Amino acid sequence: MKNDFEKFHKEAQKYLDENAKGTESEEELKKLLDRFVKDYNAGIKAGANIISEPKTADDYLELASEAPTRQKEQYYLAKALELEPENLDALLYDAVSRSGNIEEELVNLRKVIAIGEEQMKKQGYDDEESIGDYWLIFQTRPYMRVLGQYLESLLTAGKYREGLKICRKMLHLCEGDNLGIRYTYVATLAALEEVKEAEEFFEKQEYEESMILLAMMILYYKVDDLSKAKEMYQRLKKRNPDTKKFFKAVHKGNLEKYEEKMNEYGYRPNTIEELLVFVKEQSHLLFTAPAFFNWAYRLSK
Repeated sequence: MKNDFEKFHKEAQKYLDENAKGTESEEELKKLLDRFVKDYNAGIKAGANIISEPKTADDYLELASEAPTRQKEQYYLAKALELEPENLDALLYDAVSRSGNIEEELVNLRKVIAIGEEQMKKQGYDDEESIGDYWLIFQTRPYMRVLGQYLESLLTAGKYREGLKICRKMLHLCEGDNLGIRYTYVATLAALEEVKEAEEFFEKQEYEESMILLAMMILYYKVDDLSKAKEMYQRLKKRNPDTKKFFKAVHKGNLEKYEEKMNEYGYRPNTIEELLVFVKEQSHLLFTAPAFFNWAYRLSK
């Protein structure tokens, strides 16, 4: 659930909270932090990063995510919540894992969001200094993860209007968009045929991206502005040399051969891989334009 750097940051903060009482100078704090880093790195080299004796909620969550059985998973999750009843990552895991259907999942996630919002207020992250920099602030990341899952669940349920509100909220909280919500935002605008808002956002972008160009192309196709759809196609083709290959692969139904070659840790921008990611992650838009790819293929021949 968390990357190694985020886990390191949390453990370092905990170490300082426990050992920095009475420390006044920056030099003393630096010495404490240097000692922690040295011990932490020594632990990694010795294999201490492999969890044999879980101590924290994060340890139990990691074990839950790797558990071989549902029973073990729920045991580790319960232990995490026992240690930290308001750990947002644990509450998120619990909300999803115990939901029997998508509607129940949405209800559970709304409860976790309410807890997260209260935490952000208590911790002082609801002020002007913090809003806009969420995700850059490590303590806000669990809350953003909850919002991200809620957005995904809303779109799965076909609740696009509410999903659009969450997109706007996440982009407001994290202006740098470290999570790539802009792609889902534009795709959802296209699904709802919100031309004006999509165009305003598109014009503000510093440079053109393949996924946003494809979303705009689909949007114009949906509202029957084919001249602009063709313009977006030309811009997409200029930006991404694999555009024609992509539409041909969709038409022939052999996207899998390209997916198999992709690195599991990320895609190469401005290649067919980026467009494949769009198809996978923005399927809610594609459901609203079932004839688009046939038209696009004829255009690209």
